[in-house]
Amino acid sequence: NFHSVVQVNGPGAGTNPFQSILTEQIGFVFEHTFTAPGTYGYICEIHGSAPQPDHPQGMWGSVIVIPAPHAGLAVLA
Repeated sequence: NFHSVVQVNGPGAGTNPFQSILTEQIGFVFEHTFTAPGTYGYICEIHGSAPQPDHPQGMWGSVIVIPAPHAGLAVLA
């Protein structure tokens, strides 16, 4: 099965979304550095669809990035 990670909402989604390659490699790792606080929604390009109220479907998720108390950013996943 092929899989990917594609940003569908959140900061930068309309102009510069993060996106992995489409791969079927077992153990593939995708890394992204978040530079702005916010909630970043993502899906698998093949199997995902953005969740609807009370009806999540497919392969999807979100990453919440919050400002760190003193410097940089902290990520809650």
